[in-house]
Amino acid sequence: MTTYQIPGCAYCPSTVRACRVGEDEERGPGFCPSKVDADGIAGAADYRRDPFIERVAQVSAVVESEGYCKWTRVEEICHFAKRMGFRRVGIATCISFVDLSRVLSAILESHGLEVASVACKNGGVPKEDIGLRDEEKIRPGTYEAICNPISQ
Repeated sequence: MTTYQIPGCAYCPSTVRACRVGEDEERGPGFCPSKVDADGIAGAADYRRDPFIERVAQVSAVVESEGYCKWTRVEEICHFAKRMGFRRVGIATCISFVDLSRVLSAILESHGLEVASVACKNGGVPKEDIGLRDEEKIRPGTYEAICNPISQ
């Protein structure tokens, strides 16, 4: 019998997907997060202790049920934000997708949302600042900024 150490949802056959139908010990594969990281799954249930996070979960579930297979993910975001009473949303994006983020921002703004967006290279921190040598850069001899998800 194989003992798994990490979750592997990407490998779960579409005929199993125990998490969708009510999981039990027999049905879920050995790499199922509930078997590999039961403590993590239990800890995630803490959302029930925070009224805001619980509301996020509830509204998300309602939006899912109303728009499932009818709405795009962008439409779901708009409906979710409206139901939550959000006026501002944020986009954290890879610098390579800034042009797509502009399109997404325009759509969200057309639904009355204010949009803040931050690209991964924000702050322009040189790769040398984190100890990279010039030959380790994509284009040695040029300036390159780090991806800065913490600042995002």
